[in-house]
Amino acid sequence: MRISLVRLNHFRRFTDLKITGIPETVRLAVLAGPNGCGKSSVFDALLIWYQMYAPYGYNEDRSYYFKPSDLAGEMSNRVQVEFHGNKRVQRGSFYFRSAYRNDPEFSLGTLTRMPAVTDAVRFRRMIDADAVVNHNYQRLVSTALEDVFAAEDETTTIGQFRERAIGKLRDSMKRLFPELILNNLGNPLVQATFRFDKGPVKGFDYKNLSGGEKASFDLILDIIVNSSSFKDAIYCIDEPDAHMNTRLQGGLLEELYNLVPKESQLWIATHSIGMMRKARELDAQTPGSVAFLDFGDRNFDQPVVIIPSRPTRAFWEGVLNVALDDLATLVAPKEVVICEGNPVGAIPGKNAAHDATVYNTIFGDELPDVKFLAGGNANAVATDRLGFVAALPLVASGITVRRLIDRDDHAPRMLLSSPPKASPHWAGVTWKHICTMMRFLQHCASHPANRLRLPISLPRSSKRLRQVSSAGTPLMTLNPRRARFILKPSRDLGSRA
Repeated sequence: MRISLVRLNHFRRFTDLKITGIPETVRLAVLAGPNGCGKSSVFDALLIWYQMYAPYGYNEDRSYYFKPSDLAGEMSNRVQVEFHGNKRVQRGSFYFRSAYRNDPEFSLGTLTRMPAVTDAVRFRRMIDADAVVNHNYQRLVSTALEDVFAAEDETTTIGQFRERAIGKLRDSMKRLFPELILNNLGNPLVQATFRFDKGPVKGFDYKNLSGGEKASFDLILDIIVNSSSFKDAIYCIDEPDAHMNTRLQGGLLEELYNLVPKESQLWIATHSIGMMRKARELDAQTPGSVAFLDFGDRNFDQPVVIIPSRPTRAFWEGVLNVALDDLATLVAPKEVVICEGNPVGAIPGKNAAHDATVYNTIFGDELPDVKFLAGGNANAVATDRLGFVAALPLVASGITVRRLIDRDDHAPRMLLSSPPKASPHWAGVTWKHICTMMRFLQHCASHPANRLRLPISLPRSSKRLRQVSSAGTPLMTLNPRRARFILKPSRDLGSRA
């Protein structure tokens, strides 16, 4: 199943929320935003809607589900969910894990028959406890016993049987924790628990795992044991990154993504850097497979429409600000381009960093890992007077620094006689990029977020520029007399461009 629309009306903190525009190709939906922005409330809406229409019955706790300003009305009018292909909900159409999954220890002396996992919902609200390692152990052992006495081929060896029982779980955990090996299930009737090897230590109990190991094991175990009952479902996991470092977060998301059945869709609520970065990698591998739903900086007292966001530089800066707070400013881009313009000082001038602001606005979507900085006039940029080229790679390891000098104040003779060594500063920059910038500014200069307000005329020879634009000719190969553009800034900018 794949969700196409979620609509919430006076539900929890939302007055009128519409999540739409999710393509059918999406296998992973990432609800991103700071704590308290409403990510878990969306899962609460899906959970109670599932209880109503599966149907399981539900408890209409108005003080929990309804917006305090509107406690009247029916629950059925508060939540709307639609699927691609007009599929209908049934038992097994949704799978939920709350953020309260801690199961620090278990040990069994007897086995209890477990009901089918779709016979009932595990919990009613996303604030309820969701500790299920104990139950999943019993399901795993019960399945193994059934195979032994009723389903297993008589030619199967003990090694083959054990491999099928725990091999998938063991391998998935080993990819996350190379030294941690799931050894066996112990004796199901005498202090039954999972037993592991780690380095020279053999056969230690589940209770001795670290918090991150337990959290990962719980999520992986639950999907492996129960995915056969949720083959075509929406998997909703709240804060799957709890108790984990950044590297582990990304690795766990990849495991969950691969374990969820291909016909299903995985929804996670997170503000984890590791998971967001892995989601971006997954989308790059298979474009259109991941949807980022940004809940940050929204006023949910007003009607809000959320559509999948492109992971632009502004988006990542928001993620880093949530995850790292004031440490976010220490995270550097992969590439810095030093361009012309008055640098921003302690007391910024009226037109400080003008060119850098324009470039960052235009290329923010296309080049999210590139940051433009103002470095002074053309001579200051060419000679690195401010020391950016030398200093930045020392501050942030692996960063690339380039210099960009525009042509507006240079005579044709100067341009045509530019030494070849200057050309790398223009590498990859074509008139096609410049035309894109011009068209963008013509249509968007008045947007409040831009604040540049630039009336622009294009150019003296529009025919020639169109030819250059369509051909994508590199700047250094053009005769500047035949291809020019003119910027006419409004008076409040206070200078000539």
